[in-house]
Amino acid sequence: MDLTGAINFSPNERILFMVSLACWLGLYGYIGYEVGNKKVKHVVLSMALAWYASFMNVVPIFVSLYLGKPKKFEVITKDRVTNNRQREQSMLS
Repeated sequence: MDLTGAINFSPNERILFMVSLACWLGLYGYIGYEVGNKKVKHVVLSMALAWYASFMNVVPIFVSLYLGKPKKFEVITKDRVTNNRQREQSMLS
């Protein structure tokens, strides 16, 4: 949005954004370095997949907002067999 002129950021805000972005990607890169046997390809891959991981954490929020409240909610009833098993397990422990 800043390139179109719709939003103007000050130089301090740009620096803060770049530093936070570098820290975020650096953290993923460090994890890839440690877990990936200190190989560069694992660092690059983990930094590239950081974007995908963040996106996939946001998707369920938008899906649930799109679907709205559940229309039907079923409660699973307990039967005698379930209650007896729970009673037996509590007696054993």
